[in-house]
Amino acid sequence: MQEFLPNLAVSSRSGLSLNKPLVKEEEHGQYAPKIKELTEQIKQAAEQKQANTQRMVDAVNEVKKLEVELDRAGQNLSQIQQKFADHEAAVAELRLRAKKLREQLAIAREADRRRNA
Repeated sequence: MQEFLPNLAVSSRSGLSLNKPLVKEEEHGQYAPKIKELTEQIKQAAEQKQANTQRMVDAVNEVKKLEVELDRAGQNLSQIQQKFADHEAAVAELRLRAKKLREQLAIAREADRRRNA
């Protein structure tokens, strides 16, 4: 590529460098102001693109952080739901046991009442 465009400045980042002119400004003649203006517009557009890309990367990183938080919250919810279900089952078992004990107590009282009567 250098053999075709000997004044072309190549950077590893973008391929072309806008900082080094391809030809001397005197060689542009009447087009020099327009070329300079367009070059400046390209630089500004490249900077804006870089800024937008950085904002997009930041947004993606924020989304990933939120996904991690959401996953943790989901795991916590699952654990809490499991504990709640376990406690609910224990309460149901205790209620059933209490009901049986009340029934046994009622039977024992009735038997005691008949014996004493």
